[in-house]
Amino acid sequence: MTASRSAWLIGVPTVVVVAAVAALILRFGAAPQPGDTIGGPDAEPPMEVTTPATRPVPSVNSPESPVRDAYTAAAQRITDARDAYKGVLRTNETLLNQYGQEVADWTRARQRAAQAAQMKWSVPKDADAVVQEWQEVKRLLEQAVVAASKKKRSVEREAAARRAAQERQAQADASLAEAERIASAARVDPSRAPGGDVTQVQIDAAKNALNKVEEGLSHRPPDTGALSTLQTQLRRWADAKPRLLAEFTNSVGMTMVLIAKNGPVTFQMGSKLSAAEVARRFDDDAKYFEDEHPQHAVTISQPFYLAAHEVTVGQFRQFVQASNYKTDAEKGGQRGHNGNPGGFTIQANSAWGWREDANWRNPGFPQGDNHPVVLVSWNDARAFAMWLNGPGATQAADALLEAAEATLRRVEDLYGRGAAALTELERARSSREAAFAQVRVTYRLPTEAEWEYACRGGTQTVFWWGDDLDTSGKVVNIADQAHRERTWGWKVMPGDDGYGTTAPIGSYRSNGFGLHDMIGNVAEWCEDWYDRYPGSDVQSDWFGKKRRVLRGGGWRSRPADCRSANRHRDPPDSRFTNRGFRVAAGTP
Repeated sequence: MTASRSAWLIGVPTVVVVAAVAALILRFGAAPQPGDTIGGPDAEPPMEVTTPATRPVPSVNSPESPVRDAYTAAAQRITDARDAYKGVLRTNETLLNQYGQEVADWTRARQRAAQAAQMKWSVPKDADAVVQEWQEVKRLLEQAVVAASKKKRSVEREAAARRAAQERQAQADASLAEAERIASAARVDPSRAPGGDVTQVQIDAAKNALNKVEEGLSHRPPDTGALSTLQTQLRRWADAKPRLLAEFTNSVGMTMVLIAKNGPVTFQMGSKLSAAEVARRFDDDAKYFEDEHPQHAVTISQPFYLAAHEVTVGQFRQFVQASNYKTDAEKGGQRGHNGNPGGFTIQANSAWGWREDANWRNPGFPQGDNHPVVLVSWNDARAFAMWLNGPGATQAADALLEAAEATLRRVEDLYGRGAAALTELERARSSREAAFAQVRVTYRLPTEAEWEYACRGGTQTVFWWGDDLDTSGKVVNIADQAHRERTWGWKVMPGDDGYGTTAPIGSYRSNGFGLHDMIGNVAEWCEDWYDRYPGSDVQSDWFGKKRRVLRGGGWRSRPADCRSANRHRDPPDSRFTNRGFRVAAGTP
């Protein structure tokens, strides 16, 4: 601008400036004007603009339009800066209201926005300060948005973490409730230590409940106190030794009796009488009794179950029908007797000999289903025991268990309705325990030591009932007066036991352990190979893995062969009409 123009502008009256500003307003609308207040959300009402009278403004129609354009551009810059701020504010207002309350830049941005709204300008170059102020407000606002976004993410993470923790706690609480339900159903009281009467059912329940507790802990809940406490309590029950049932009846109807229940137990195995003394007492040859010596201490390390009776014809038939098993006597093919089928039994002329048609179905004399099965080899006996452990018998045991549990659930619905319901409840629980017991035991033949310990029934006498022969005929079924003519002059029992061959199981008195026919009726296969006792110098070609042990004597055995200490042996495929077996079962 030249000096003459400057002089001319200075001389323009104030009214001309006002007229020029009015013309700009008319042309460009509501753009911020010199002295206008630019408001933020907290701005004061706009103030009047007063322009210095000393600064002349050219006429709108004058050739000095660049001045007008400068004012317009300055006002637009302010508008743009303010709108940029307001745009950020509109986009993030909800975010800032929720998460910016504690953000320092948000507080400063609002304060600076209020200040910017109060700023005045008179000439274009003064507008730059206003623009810079709004730009600074926008910068503070953007920083506040960043901080509020971080705060939002943090809050959301915390909320998600709380929800996840609540979900984990809910899962853990559900596991805890299920563990408590399992324990309660089995009458497991975790708050006390298990006593000596804890059952296998309770131990199993404690293990199942413990699994549920550990499942609950695997969810990593915030509060593990109740779960950890219950875990410690249940471990005592899960590790407890069970109170074994004194007896139970299995799926084929056998009564299994607990032996050596307070085990381990030690007894003297073998004969207390010398071989010569046995021969003298029973009119026999001492060489048959040398393998019973020396008498020696044997320890039964843990309790076991033994059948109260010998396996019956009816029980063996269940096995054969379920498995299509063929006995050695039926199929033949063994080393003895040229591989012919059959076995030793009574001939048609009442003499003793081999008959090829003899087997457990046709023993050579009448038998009912409640008689002990005969003409079964060691192989047959062991196959039966293994079948009891197999899927067929296990399914039957499982069916018993399911029936007992169904009864238990039904009765528990009636719990508290009187003494009769309580009695039935206890009966159902006992049935369930019995079913559990038979599912968990492992059937086998008894060892020779187990057999002798069980036969003695707590005694050390010659027979389980004493040292003398029985005269009552009510204790044992062995060779008696009715057999005198068929026993080649053997010494026999002085009485008559009432049966010339096998007797129904349980026909005679039980011993001290509640076992019947441990002596007599049929000789019984044991698991062991026949061998000499420790410390014995007896020699025999039959020692070693050649013959299996038989114990107890049978219906045609002489008394000397029916003593508790007497031992017999035969090949595992041999079969006689006075030999059978009973099963044992290991405890859990």
